[in-house]
Parts: sequence; C-alpha cells; structure tokens
Amino acid sequence: MQALTVLDLSCNMLSGPIPPILGNLTYTEKLYLYGNKLTGRIPPELGNITKLHYLELNDNLLSGQIPPELGKLTDLFDLNVANNNLEGPIPENLGSCKNLNSLNVHGNKMSGTIPSTFQSLESMTYL
Repeated sequence: MQALTVLDLSCNMLSGPIPPILGNLTYTEKLYLYGNKLTGRIPPELGNITKLHYLELNDNLLSGQIPPELGKLTDLFDLNVANNNLEGPIPENLGSCKNLNSLNVHGNKMSGTIPSTFQSLESMTYL
C-alpha cells in the first residue's frame, strides 16, 4: 500500500481555512503548511493524523485556540504554530504527545500557564 507520507505546501500564497479533510491523511508523517496566508481555526480533524511527526503551521494568519484533539498525536515530535493569531491556553492534553521534542507558540496571544502534564515529556528540548 502506498501512502502520502509528506505534504509540503509551505511558502506559497495559500489563503483561506485549512481544509478539515486533511485529517483523512492517516499515513502522513509530515504536514508543512507554514509561510502562507491561511486563516481561521486549526481544524480539530488534524488530530486524526495519528502517524504525524511534524506539524508546521507557523507564519500564517490562524486564529482561535490550539485544538485539544492534537493531544491524540502521540507520535508528534514537532509542533510549530508560531506567528499566528492564536490565543488561549496551551491544551493540557498535549502532554499525551510523549515524543514531543519541540513546541513553538512564539508570536501569538497565548495565555495561562505551561500545562503540568509537560513534566512527563522527557523528550522536550524546545518550548
């Protein structure tokens, strides 16, 4: 069986919302959408891409909060949502992403505290 393991649409002039149908890419390991003009919320359906290692949504115009469904991405290594218009707290259940090495939320309007569940993230080297 062949599957799309990398989807790289970065650094284009893509605009509009991230299509929720991308959540059907269950074999995708790397999803790069950074450097566009994407708007709206991060679709919770992205939490269905269970094999995802890299999710790069930085440098867009995304708003709302980081969906807690991303906590289902237990193989996630790198989550970058820097330089958007995101707000609210970092979801507590991102602590379920046991392989999370890097979380970049720089340049947003985040609030709250760093989740206590992050104490168990032994692989975390960049926050």
